Amino acid sequence: MANETYVTVRGFTGADPRLFRNEDGGTTVLFRVGVTPRSFNRKSEKFEDGATTWYSIRCYGPLADNVINSVFRGTPVVVRGKLSHRESVDKEGVNRYEITVVADSVGIDLNTGQARFTSVKNQRLDAVHGEPAGSASEVPVTDEEPPYSADDPLEYSTDPAGNLAGVS
Repeated sequence: MANETYVTVRGFTGADPRLFRNEDGGTTVLFRVGVTPRSFNRKSEKFEDGATTWYSIRCYGPLADNVINSVFRGTPVVVRGKLSHRESVDKEGVNRYEITVVADSVGIDLNTGQARFTSVKNQRLDAVHGEPAGSASEVPVTDEEPPYSADDPLEYSTDPAGNLAGVS
């Protein structure tokens, strides 16, 4: 659809995601991400936090299944999706406004920690806005063991893809 706003939100989850089963058997996951701007105050020579903005994040289908198993309270995340908002009136008659991102991608923000990817076999990927038609397909499945053990610490000097060979 034309004139839709897509955004990227980087922040921390405020609580564990909530899982809902849809009538058609699909899954929906809801969680909130807090984004707090930080700026340097030249007078006090200290960093100061601004007001936190909270975004409600909605995920559907395979993305929802993976988020519920990977994201927990306090997880640093990067979310990409379509921005929308909802207006409602609460029990006391107060108007409420909610900023919602309908996510098409969710990732762990590696600026604050480490993560390891685990492929989910035979999972159909949803199409992403802007990709060519028919580009969503099943994740490639291999019987190869990963080149690491989940118990091993990350090694910083390795280049498993060979992308850094010859780079100086």
